[in-house]
Amino acid sequence: MTATRGRVLIININYPTNENITDREGSQHDYKNLEEMFDKLGFIVSNLSDDKAWTAQVTIDIQTSLYYSRLK
Repeated sequence: MTATRGRVLIININYPTNENITDREGSQHDYKNLEEMFDKLGFIVSNLSDDKAWTAQVTIDIQTSLYYSRLK
C-alpha cells in the first residue's frame, strides 16, 4: 500500500440556491476531471454532490464539527 498525500473534498453544486448564480449542468464533467487528477496525485478523494447548495453547507458544518470534536 502506498502512502497518500492526504484527503481532498470536491463539492459539486449543480443547482445553486442563489438566484444570481446560473445552474451548472456540466459540473459533473468538471467533477470527474478533478477526481481523476487528485487521484493520480495520490490523494484520497471524497465528494459531495447535491442539487441544493444548503445541503452541501450543512454537510460541511457536520464534518467540521466531527473533525474538531476529535481534536479535543
